[in-house]
Amino acid sequence: MGRVVPILAILVGCAPPVVPTLDWVVTGRAQPFQLGFDVTVDRPANLSLSCVSFEDPSERHRLAAWAENSHRFSLFGLLEDHPYNCTITSVGTTTQTWRGTVTTSAGRPIETSVETLAGQQRWGSYTLVSYWYSGDNKRVALILDPEGRPRWTLPFDDATTGGIEVHYNDGLLLAGGGKGQAPMLVDLAGVPVYESGPPFTGGERDSFHHDVQLTEDGQVIKLASAENFTPGGQELPGGFAVEAASVLTDETSWSWNSQSGIDSGVLIPDPTGDAFHANAIQWTRDPEGDALYVSLRATNQIIRIDRVSGEISGILGRGGDFALQDTEGILLDDAEWFGGQHAPELEGNRLLVYDNGAHKGPVSDAFTRIAEYEIDFDRREAMLVWTYEEPGWFEPLFGDVDRLPNGNIVVASGHCNNCNGSTDEDARSFVAEVDPATGDNIWRMSFADHRDAIYRAQFIDGCDIFVNEKYCPR
Repeated sequence: MGRVVPILAILVGCAPPVVPTLDWVVTGRAQPFQLGFDVTVDRPANLSLSCVSFEDPSERHRLAAWAENSHRFSLFGLLEDHPYNCTITSVGTTTQTWRGTVTTSAGRPIETSVETLAGQQRWGSYTLVSYWYSGDNKRVALILDPEGRPRWTLPFDDATTGGIEVHYNDGLLLAGGGKGQAPMLVDLAGVPVYESGPPFTGGERDSFHHDVQLTEDGQVIKLASAENFTPGGQELPGGFAVEAASVLTDETSWSWNSQSGIDSGVLIPDPTGDAFHANAIQWTRDPEGDALYVSLRATNQIIRIDRVSGEISGILGRGGDFALQDTEGILLDDAEWFGGQHAPELEGNRLLVYDNGAHKGPVSDAFTRIAEYEIDFDRREAMLVWTYEEPGWFEPLFGDVDRLPNGNIVVASGHCNNCNGSTDEDARSFVAEVDPATGDNIWRMSFADHRDAIYRAQFIDGCDIFVNEKYCPR
């Protein structure tokens, strides 16, 4: 067994078979969660690569390449500072094999603990989080395996806050926000395939914040700060704007500015200095047509903007135009709406909300929960149909919630140490899969350090990313 170090070329010779042997050169590349091999052969050849964990034979990563003189293999999603036994084999009339032991580089350790309900298995294999370590202010996109071990990272060097949206789909990571992280699409090698131009509002790059979305027809939906003014002409901090732009050309096809809501008298800004604090967007089609939903943390509301007329056609939340009731039809107080909310997700007529519980009175009485509402658009009514709570759970700033294909709920609780009264050093960020029928945590991953913060989370199927047969059996 030979050890391959980064950028080390090895000339491989094998015992002569019946047919002429290949002359090839193998160059190894190692990074914290990646291994790469550049292979040059003297004539076109089909090659296959297999890397197996030195400690866990069930972890096998495999790739194949066809009929080229030069092959570049890149494996992602490996463990950091971990040895792998790798084999490169020519396939066809000439069979030759190269073998070597390669160790990935070390990164910064991130410790977690995982609990799984007896007899249960979580949906998917990987968890993507927008991660921020307040100890050194490092912000990254981070993917972890079912055992809570880091498998991939992407740094956000330009971001100045932890509020960065991340989402993975079909080999690409979408990211944006964090007051400095312009919307972008990157592949698993970290190579950008799309980068947004300057904010459409005319501000600096730090105008982008909190959220970004990619539509099925190739539109990037961006959220940015915007200069707004009161009817009397006074500057109003906390205004926002939303833009839809082509992922191919970055040309704007649609935009909306909160100034129009102020001018119409529909949007009433929060008087404390942060008018709206828009922190989430959803570009969708609901029972009333093409819509954009925007979560306004400062006013404890979620507004619906009609994308055809540009008018605000509905307000969910306190002081809005939907009456709130329980499952028996009894009207509920405005306090039963969400407060300081994050990551609302509308699917059909069901609205999931990460209800941080902020802005509901003294911090000592505040609590966080997940709330689900059934929306009747015709009657302008909302029914609180389900909640999830935990004893002592209160996180005022971060959080995410998603519904999985199996009907379970992903809850991502981001602990922000010393943020807005959340000073509990015993609290930890966690991600859990919750069975809504029982409230049980099917799977739960907790971060070890109270300075580990997360903003968003997404579960990813093991066969939709990486080529690790442990989580995607062939």
